[in-house]
Amino acid sequence: MNGTNSNEGQPEYKPLDFGDVLKRAFDLYKENLGLLIVVHLVGGLLSLCTIGILAGPLYAGVSLVMLALYDRKDPKPVVGDLFKGFDFFLPAFLLFLVVCAVMIPVSMITGPLSSIAGLVAGTVTMFSYFLIVERKMDFWPAIVESYNMVKENFWVYLGLYVVGWIGSALGFIACCIGIVVTAPYLSCVTVIAYRETRPTVRDAVVSQDMAPNTSMA
Repeated sequence: MNGTNSNEGQPEYKPLDFGDVLKRAFDLYKENLGLLIVVHLVGGLLSLCTIGILAGPLYAGVSLVMLALYDRKDPKPVVGDLFKGFDFFLPAFLLFLVVCAVMIPVSMITGPLSSIAGLVAGTVTMFSYFLIVERKMDFWPAIVESYNMVKENFWVYLGLYVVGWIGSALGFIACCIGIVVTAPYLSCVTVIAYRETRPTVRDAVVSQDMAPNTSMA
């Protein structure tokens, strides 16, 4: 051990405005409802048909669409952009595989508490797909960086994730059909939280390396 701070070089992130994120997420959701429903429906069906094998790459595609909508890209993203996630097939596939490999035994151990474990895992990795498609990270660095982004204000991010998850869960309860309409809201929450998670002023030098790439992958 050299005695240096293990967090040296890591930016410190500003707290989010919880209510503002939820409001802006709902605005993004309303403005793009048709596209969001189709993108999530196609991605969900293909994930089910392939027993989850394509789930990671497809969610990478969803992440690209969400970033383009938030950044108001011109031309506006289309359903076909979902398949651009296959450009990140291996890291996205491995990310999904690792999360599943952790969550399955954890769920077996925790039983009724598995939902809580899932929410925690979802919060920790909520930015990982965005980091893969935008900053071209491999799956493990994306997991680590996502954790670094949420850890300082973990309860705020957990709360945001829980609100988005509840909306999706209510859709699932409604005969599994409503989830097609409600699931996109969680994606809206996560993309706005991702874009609004910025380093503090004292970390300005670090933040230059984290500036969003405004071009589509």
